[in-house]
Amino acid sequence: IAIVLTGAMFLTLIGAGMVRFSERTESPRVLAAFGVNRTPMFIILGMWLLVGGSIVTTGNNVQLVDSTDPESDRLAAGASIDTIWERWVQRNAAARDGVPGLERGAIPMVLVSSSGGGARASVWTSYVLDCLFERESDGEASCGDHREPTESRSNTIALMSGVSGGGLGIAGYSSYLADPSEATGEDWVKDKMGTDSLSPAMAWLMYVDLPRALIGYGSGIPDRAAVTEWAWEAPWRNGGALGRGIFDLWHNEPELPPVVFNGTSVGDSCRFNASVFETNAQPPGASCMDLSVYETDATAADGRVLAATEDLADYLCASQDVRLSTAVHLAARFPVIAASGRVGAGLVDCGSEGRVAYVVDGGYLEGSASSTVVEIWSTLEEQVARHNATATSEPCIVPVVIHIDNGYE
Repeated sequence: IAIVLTGAMFLTLIGAGMVRFSERTESPRVLAAFGVNRTPMFIILGMWLLVGGSIVTTGNNVQLVDSTDPESDRLAAGASIDTIWERWVQRNAAARDGVPGLERGAIPMVLVSSSGGGARASVWTSYVLDCLFERESDGEASCGDHREPTESRSNTIALMSGVSGGGLGIAGYSSYLADPSEATGEDWVKDKMGTDSLSPAMAWLMYVDLPRALIGYGSGIPDRAAVTEWAWEAPWRNGGALGRGIFDLWHNEPELPPVVFNGTSVGDSCRFNASVFETNAQPPGASCMDLSVYETDATAADGRVLAATEDLADYLCASQDVRLSTAVHLAARFPVIAASGRVGAGLVDCGSEGRVAYVVDGGYLEGSASSTVVEIWSTLEEQVARHNATATSEPCIVPVVIHIDNGYE
């Protein structure tokens, strides 16, 4: 509030100064001929705004980081959805070993979705995940004590899908899993997720982004979205997993559950899949509102996992990556607080055709993030059924879907 009030005070002083200047100066002769006796400062300001706003800047390009992939002359290779099953099997290998003399047991395959709701949603989502997978149950409504990191039940999670604040809560939990030693206190959620990330963004809006909108300066200066992402990373040592690239995490931290963040592409009304996965979804440049491709080709939907969806991997070179905080923000860019995220500007680095997408909060399209879980489960269901029917010496896999609702009811 103090930042907004201070900014409003400066704008008031500037406005008063313009009025004072207008009253004390004569109008140019050209305008005086039309009966304008005072310098029309606010008309000049409006014209300035039109000209300054027409200057193309790169202020809302999403932040890219270097990938560990040495092949920089091609597009990024997204991971196949099939690897969700493969990774889950690897993480649960010990639990799947048959135990002689015992009846066949069961092991849950958990799929999590978390809806949006701002900062409240991020904190609530982290608390729920921490309580379910990292604490001993005491049989009551409250959570018990923390388990040892080696006793975490997060290995049973096959997928986590989030939108807006729910996605940030999922990312925070992923950062905790990447380095549980960060949780030096009893309440790591409060310590890491309870910080103020809005004030830095609002300050940057008032004192950097608004002036830049007027005069179009500083195309290389980050925007308030980048400042927000840095604020999310700040409580973690060296940024934690939030400060690392999503492809880096996928290749080097296989114990982390896969995550999908769901944004909205404003140009074509597609869902935007901000993750490492290649879902063989909507072809780049094709509108999600246009079904004509299915009228001429009955097999056009074959192999597509997510309907009406664009993949982040189609907008990156193999030499490029985005930090986990940036991927989260592609599903959480709400008006005023953050501008739409521009992805694809870096494709020229690998000689690809120029195409960009502007991505905003995923809640514009589907606010629960559960449709992604349902659609991906349709590809996992056959593999689970095959396992349960044939691998009779191993525990039966039981699918469990958890939806974290961040509403008040």
